[in-house]
Amino acid sequence: MWKRIRLLLWVAFAAFLMRACVLEPVKLSDDSMMPTFADGDVAFVSKLRYGIRVPGAGAMLLEWQEPRVGDLVVAASVGDPAVTLLRRVAAVPGGNARLEDGSQITLRPGEYFLVADKKEGTLDSRKIGPVLRRTIIGKVTHRWTAKTPSTSEQVRVDSSEPNGRTLLPVL
Repeated sequence: MWKRIRLLLWVAFAAFLMRACVLEPVKLSDDSMMPTFADGDVAFVSKLRYGIRVPGAGAMLLEWQEPRVGDLVVAASVGDPAVTLLRRVAAVPGGNARLEDGSQITLRPGEYFLVADKKEGTLDSRKIGPVLRRTIIGKVTHRWTAKTPSTSEQVRVDSSEPNGRTLLPVL
């Protein structure tokens, strides 16, 4: 009995570490990233793509790559860290970006300009300004979608869902 309980505790600990430090699924609850992602899609976020960070603290222990223009990233929302935003990197430190009011800014070190694919009615850097590097949780590497994509790169995944789901790489 104690062996099973100990095994379950180790499995739970390993699952916690995996989600906190390596790979986290994030379910989208809006259509701000249409057509790349739809409401209900699940994005898989690689937390090791840019480096190793302290779970929950946002501090980087070891960094080997910076987010690049075009990367799809997940970042903690300004004002509510419990809310995450999936957005595309539009400008990196040293680059220029245009705010919603038409003014142009130059990003300082550690600042990134993140935008949604759908411009109208979405929360992104055009409205809230640049986000800090420490708020970027990781890079989106795959998506789990209920749609039937027309791409040769799709990988069918068994599912109990009647409509089937597809796991696709996000490049």
